[in-house]
Amino acid sequence: MKEVLRIGMLHPVVAPISTETEGQAITYGTGMAVGNAVAATITWNRTDTSHYGDDVEDARDNGIQSGDISFTNSGITQEVRTLMLGDEQTGGTTGEYEVTTDASPAVGFGYIRVLRKNGVLKYEGIWLHKVQFAEDSIEDNTKGESIEWGETVLTGRILAVRNNSELKSRVMAHKEFDTLAAADTWLNGKANITNG
Repeated sequence: MKEVLRIGMLHPVVAPISTETEGQAITYGTGMAVGNAVAATITWNRTDTSHYGDDVEDARDNGIQSGDISFTNSGITQEVRTLMLGDEQTGGTTGEYEVTTDASPAVGFGYIRVLRKNGVLKYEGIWLHKVQFAEDSIEDNTKGESIEWGETVLTGRILAVRNNSELKSRVMAHKEFDTLAAADTWLNGKANITNG
């Protein structure tokens, strides 16, 4: 019996979408690392409709309509917040930013999933072609007798793209590698990161 366990996640990255033309690969601007990964949960929203004939379910459609991601991280920078959430710099060199009521931009987003398969480590690159993130709540606490570690939780809607000549809707690419270096190279290529 084969044992496959998910034991970690590494190297979250994000990239701005430069062009999105139906039937062609999406192009991305220069991407960047997104702090330190803590957790990610991807949930697919499916059509889940059935057809009945002769009083029985004889056909079913459970295709993906969209998806949701909850991403917890630490060490997120203002530069990343601007890219993922659309914060606007208003203070010039003073470092002042505004959170606006505008919709956040769509971006490409990915990370590396760490697997243990029959005792051997493997690394799976995950790339979501198009995600629109939001920060739904901000929680701050005073320092008490013990430290409560503050983390940033971003939620995102995963959108389908038609980035292929067959015009098939796609939401995520993934690929498994034997080494972390190879997975990093693949993921950085997706996010248009050239300085590793």
